[in-house]
Amino acid sequence: MKRTAAALAALSAIALTSALVPQAKAEEKKPYKIYLSNNFVGNDWRQQMLRIADTAVKKAPLAGRVDLKVENVETTTQAQINSLNNIIRTKPDAILIDVGSPTALNPTIEKACAAGILVITFDQVATADCAYKVESDWSMLPAVQAEWIAEKIGGKGKVFVDRGLAGAPISEQLQSGFEKVLKNYPGIEIVGYFNGNYALGPEQEGVASLLAAHPQVDAILTQGYGSGAIKALQDAGRPLVPGRRRRLQHRLARLRPDGRRPVHPRDQPGLSLGRGPEARGRHPRRQGGQGEARLRLRAVPRPPIRSPRSSIPT
Repeated sequence: MKRTAAALAALSAIALTSALVPQAKAEEKKPYKIYLSNNFVGNDWRQQMLRIADTAVKKAPLAGRVDLKVENVETTTQAQINSLNNIIRTKPDAILIDVGSPTALNPTIEKACAAGILVITFDQVATADCAYKVESDWSMLPAVQAEWIAEKIGGKGKVFVDRGLAGAPISEQLQSGFEKVLKNYPGIEIVGYFNGNYALGPEQEGVASLLAAHPQVDAILTQGYGSGAIKALQDAGRPLVPGRRRRLQHRLARLRPDGRRPVHPRDQPGLSLGRGPEARGRHPRRQGGQGEARLRLRAVPRPPIRSPRSSIPT
């Protein structure tokens, strides 16, 4: 997730520039002023996303064509709305937004669109029709993983579930997806929730707190690294249990005396970029745990609105 989603921030800038660049010679054009609005910097992924976006505009084909300005705000919807209103007043060519709410920012986003500003929401996307959306199929991913967990523990047992980052759209989708599947297994009980915040420290602290209150846990569904959950289990002297994170399978295989891999081997699903209601729900799927993800790019010039497609390896 970290590498692919971070690359999408840079890809959004490329798609945006492609949509805006006319046929005139590039040297005759001033750099496009683009803002990146981000409302959380508390984990490695967000910091990597910001660094990659900054690097992308310094290299071809964006070097000299994009003036990128980054606005990091507090983790509140109102703080991001206030920041976006200030950005809109500067009349940039475009705004890239990792949103703090799928709906609360819509009026502000629509205000930007009405002012002729191109808006791309990514990672955590808004539902405003005028904004482009770079997103993953977060309904498919938790369903597959929760089914795998249920199978591994024989359809019964006690489970911890990670709520992710409070208020984040993706976190809510993942949690809902986990719960929807687990409800189909009467023998499985969710005995505790924690907020991992997609960071090692909060994840470890959250699992450790639940372990202190629950003598039994048979599986842990995390939304982040999973390493924090492992450390909490080890510190508590508990056996390792099945968990959800692709990147942990090799580490857990080394930690288990039998060499088995108790971690689900699949990671992020397909990614798409589009605009309007029809943009949602079109996600090419990854072909197996080691397969190549494909991105369908639907960045189009305005007007007219068209939807050319191309597949890009990520």
